[in-house]
Amino acid sequence: MKNKEPNSPYLTLQTPESALELRGVSYLYPSMSGHPPRGIHPCSLKLTRGQVYGLIGANGAGKTTLFKLISGALTPQIGQIYLSKREVTHLPQWRRVRCGLGYLTQGDSLVSHMSVEWNLKIGLEAKKRWSQSTSSSIDHLTNTDHSTEGMKESISFALAKVGLSQQSRQSVMSLSGGERRRAEMARLLVMRPQVILLDEPFAAIDEAGLSMMMDIIGLARAWGALVLLTDHQTQYVNDICQSLLILDKGKLQRPQLS
Repeated sequence: MKNKEPNSPYLTLQTPESALELRGVSYLYPSMSGHPPRGIHPCSLKLTRGQVYGLIGANGAGKTTLFKLISGALTPQIGQIYLSKREVTHLPQWRRVRCGLGYLTQGDSLVSHMSVEWNLKIGLEAKKRWSQSTSSSIDHLTNTDHSTEGMKESISFALAKVGLSQQSRQSVMSLSGGERRRAEMARLLVMRPQVILLDEPFAAIDEAGLSMMMDIIGLARAWGALVLLTDHQTQYVNDICQSLLILDKGKLQRPQLS
């Protein structure tokens, strides 16, 4: 990890190509009388490809708010956000997905009335759109193949990886909670996003699910993605992350090596 660069507002963790960049981003909720405002105070940060970062902090520190700002659920009051050097500050969530963002939320983000297979096809369409807008230099990292046969292979691989090959034609609403989580993991695999946000990825999963989640995070790093995760299971965060980001009352502290 490099020290803060002279005359630079950024906390720079690595020298390779930036995948996620925040420039003076801030979002503060209306404050109650006598209390300091909650939210995210101005922060600047560069995170790079092929790395797994853990975001830690006490309840109310601003972790969820920061994720919402990156994903597009909230718009910064000041500052700019870039995904792979493209400004997305005012883009809605679906446009950010098409810019190569993957987001595994605490809640269910699948289309319930559709089959598992169709949810993965939606993910493939998002991948097709963002990969066409990027340079061909990353195609080998994302295993880009948009032919009909290539898409079928991607879906089959992802479903087998998470143990849902037999449920591919089932409606999402017929799946158990654990199976839905696996389907979301499969969708991440077919999308192969450049930036992945994981909000409580280790919550309410069994040992098999934990092993698969760790495996998928490892695969994401291998294909060159940036992974930013937050979870109360700190032992897993320490095991999987190369660097830790610390939020304290909405202020981003200097990153630490895990």
